[in-house]
Amino acid sequence: MTYPFVCDVPDGVYGFIIIPSFECDVEIETTWSGGEPTFHCTDVLVDGRSLRHGSKLSHDLYTTISQLAEAEIDAGGPLWTRLSADTGISFSGHAGSPDAGWVAA
Repeated sequence: MTYPFVCDVPDGVYGFIIIPSFECDVEIETTWSGGEPTFHCTDVLVDGRSLRHGSKLSHDLYTTISQLAEAEIDAGGPLWTRLSADTGISFSGHAGSPDAGWVAA
């Protein structure tokens, strides 16, 4: 599924922001392993064009933005909220409980 995503793109070495509020779309793939969902950013699109298969600069942007998108999902940020609503994936129960676990609607 494809989701709108806005992020601040940092420099890869020093970490300062080189592109603030970068707007793009990210394609997120969901797979299941051991009863837990795993989310991978499979592409980053700008105006419908893939950054994954472009120039070295485009590919570097794809790699950085993919990592930022996956980190936002892992942290339960806005991208996770949209993805969860669209896929119906949620965590049920209390952490540590033997009955707790991930479910998909």
